[in-house]
This record gives sequence, structure tokens and C-alpha cells, in this order.
Amino acid sequence: MLKFYFKILLLFLSLSLLGCVKDDKGIIISFYNFPNPFHPKTESTKFRAVFDTTGISAFSWKLVIYAEDSSTVYEANGEVSVVSSPFDIVWTGRDNRGNVVKNGIYRSYLTIKITKTTLEYSGDTYVTDCYTVVK
Repeated sequence: MLKFYFKILLLFLSLSLLGCVKDDKGIIISFYNFPNPFHPKTESTKFRAVFDTTGISAFSWKLVIYAEDSSTVYEANGEVSVVSSPFDIVWTGRDNRGNVVKNGIYRSYLTIKITKTTLEYSGDTYVTDCYTVVK
């Protein structure tokens, strides 16, 4: 339990020190996955982020999925230079070692960092989250 609180404290300090993460999810309108729940042995789930693309020319993204005990199960990232909304990421229900994850509730965080823009968003970072059920 102490490990969990330590991770929360580190996350809070990181976000406070960075100061550029938007509390209100900024440009992100919605973030969810479907199907939800899903069974990783027979199907994948698709995470979908709907966001305001006005003036955005490029962005980087990071998806991190945590188990109920706050351990990191899966992490992926990438760069997008052809911006469109919605933006989708497929997860097969496997951890970073390729093992099928256990049944349970997982919390997923998507971070979008604007890397090129024609407006005021450049350099800003936006974070959102959702819950995923693996059956």
C-alpha cells in the first residue's frame, strides 16, 4: 500500500512541477475504449480519443495502462504528423512482455503533447483517463 501512495505522490509532484498539464483535459473532448468489457483471448479493444484538432499539425502520444494494484501493465507511444479526430489506439489485452492480462479493471491514461501547431497549443500537454474491464 505504501508503494501505491508513493506512486501517487510522485505523479502529483511531477504534474505540479511541470505545470503545463491541463487539468480540464483541454482539447480532449472524450476518451473511451470499445468493446468494454473485452476478452483478450478472442478480441482486442480500441481506445478512442476525440479532440479539437484546430491548428494542430503534429502531436506525440503515450498510452499507459495500470492494473488495480497500480502496477504498469502496458505502455505504448508514438508520433502523429497527419492529425485527425478521432484518434484510435488498439490494445490486444497483453502486457509489455506479451502475456495476456488477468481479468480485472484497468485504468488507462492517454497523454497528448502538441509538437507542431499554427495556434497557441504548441508544447502543451493534455492528459485524460478511462477504465477498461478485462473479462
